[in-house]
Amino acid sequence: MTSRNLSLLLCIVLFLTFLASYSFSSECLLLLDQAKFFENSSQYSKAAYTYAKIADCFSLKNDSLNATHYYKLAANAYILEAKKDLESENYIEAAMNYDYAAQYFEKAGNKTLAEAYHSKSNEVLMKIAEKKLEEKKYNEASDIYRNVSMSYENTTLSYADTLAMLAYSNFLSENYKEARNYSRRAIEIYLKYKNESLNSWKYYLVLAIYNNETTFLDIAKRYTTKTSEIEMIERLRPKLFEIKQLQRNMTTSLPKPTSTTPETREDDIAFIILAFLIFLLVAYFAYNIYSRYKEMRREEKEIEIKEWLKERLMDGEDPDELKAIIANEGFDPKLVDEVLREIWG
Repeated sequence: MTSRNLSLLLCIVLFLTFLASYSFSSECLLLLDQAKFFENSSQYSKAAYTYAKIADCFSLKNDSLNATHYYKLAANAYILEAKKDLESENYIEAAMNYDYAAQYFEKAGNKTLAEAYHSKSNEVLMKIAEKKLEEKKYNEASDIYRNVSMSYENTTLSYADTLAMLAYSNFLSENYKEARNYSRRAIEIYLKYKNESLNSWKYYLVLAIYNNETTFLDIAKRYTTKTSEIEMIERLRPKLFEIKQLQRNMTTSLPKPTSTTPETREDDIAFIILAFLIFLLVAYFAYNIYSRYKEMRREEKEIEIKEWLKERLMDGEDPDELKAIIANEGFDPKLVDEVLREIWG
């Protein structure tokens, strides 16, 4: 190849590179105009989506500086959309938009803001859960608290606070076993942060649930001035009192043990042995019937597999591949050889 041809080829490559770069820049500039239009007309979620697309464009071109800038703009637009949602009391959308903002701050490399807006999203979700509690939709509140708890590391105070609310919502829905389990786990974490926990009303709330003790509710009220939180604490009192009363009644009205004669005891033992023998007999017949049924189903399945193998082998499919397929299904690969023998005699 002559130097003249080489120069011409180089010029063509440079021209094509320029065209590609120009086309890319034009596309990004067009998207930027759209994003600004959406932002100026208060369509923040559309603006955020467009800024994110621009950022992705730059990211594909390995232009991390511009990509970071537009990811931040996307995050800020989502924050504005979330604030708009809060004003119109559209809390679920607000929580989602704060979460999107957190994701784009993370893409922009700003972990501090990502964590802050992720927490903001959780705060909004907790408000939704509180509203569900007021409406006595305790199971729905529990679902929200459970989802929020998954976003925290299981050793943090935030996780303990969410477990406390999970214990609370389960207790109000009379799911006492779950409530006690959640309160126990919350207490274990609170004890690791004793200095902070002693000033937290939620710590005393879970102590009240775990111990069925209303005294802790009075202590909890000392550590909050918010009316909504005091109302939440007081909502537990009648339930705790009811359980305590029930426990007291059970201990005072337990029947006295009655003496049993040797004859009665022997009759009971004979009945238990007879019942056990009948159970063994029924189990034996049931097992035999089930085994026979399984065997019949396997034979039917084997016939179906053979028919299927015959079709595939006649179509020229590789026997080894077919062996691997039926082995995965739990059948003997030798079935392929049997079918081959049937086909070729």
